[in-house]
Amino acid sequence: MPRLSRTALAPTVALLLTPACAPEAPARVLQSCTSESGQSQFIIDLDRSNGRGKLRYQFFGQDVLYRSDSLTVDGNQIRGTAVFEKSATGEVRGSPVKFAYDFVNGTLIDKGAAQTYTCDTLQDRSLVDLPDQTNG
Repeated sequence: MPRLSRTALAPTVALLLTPACAPEAPARVLQSCTSESGQSQFIIDLDRSNGRGKLRYQFFGQDVLYRSDSLTVDGNQIRGTAVFEKSATGEVRGSPVKFAYDFVNGTLIDKGAAQTYTCDTLQDRSLVDLPDQTNG
């Protein structure tokens, strides 16, 4: 009976011990994410091609837009920190939002508030931006 050498078995063993490939992060994420209570919502647009994203936050009448200029991928999450850009409801500043979007489970985690949001595909990209504030 022929004997297999250790060097012949090494590639086979390495292949068997290698974990299954992690899913690739989508190039673009457009999602509407709602808190468990249903009282707050993030509308997110994350673009990995330029590493930027927008998060529109709505909560008890507040309507605020945040921007992130440094998206990273870590496992099955797209992560970033978004800073206040503008508001449709009078706020002049807001605390940065440290977030992680889990593209496998379809959830957004607001790390500062320790809150998880369930996300669904956003059909209307225009909802990401705040309404025009100019008077006609």
